[in-house]
Amino acid sequence: MLSLKALQQIDGYTFDEGVAVLVMCRAPKGVIAHISRTHNRAYLHAEIHKQLRMPGVAQRLKAQMPADDTAPAVAKTEVATENTPEIATPEREVSVKAVRTIRPTRYEDMPTDYARELWLKKQDKYREMQQHHLKMRQVPEGDKYNDDRARERAAVMKLDAEIEKLWQQIDEEVAKNA
Repeated sequence: MLSLKALQQIDGYTFDEGVAVLVMCRAPKGVIAHISRTHNRAYLHAEIHKQLRMPGVAQRLKAQMPADDTAPAVAKTEVATENTPEIATPEREVSVKAVRTIRPTRYEDMPTDYARELWLKKQDKYREMQQHHLKMRQVPEGDKYNDDRARERAAVMKLDAEIEKLWQQIDEEVAKNA
């Protein structure tokens, strides 16, 4: 039987089970259709991890899947260093990216004007990050385009860090006003 622990490993589930998990997570239909059409297992695994990091999704999946006492409450993600990616091995501990624990994530749920302002900044950064990601995907294949691709990837990573900082500020503001 499929469990949350099995979703942490790319070979812990079949392709069809992964697509079914995305459907249960209520992932966007376009993403599910693209993954089903291309059979891209790496993209499927990345999308499952992305969905598991969203608030409430892991709990919804736990309710729909069999109980597994050994499953971690947080989706494990691999953190890469600047130049050399780390490979998860049994001997090496994989760092865990924390899932947001404070519930409000929508603009309407922000308690103060400052929190709503931070939320709007976060949305702007997210849209900018999407644009850089699209540009990165449009760069042609080949070694002569590696610099262009690396430049766009660096911009995406920088914006992702800025978005994470804005979420931390939003969390602090929400905790202050709770």
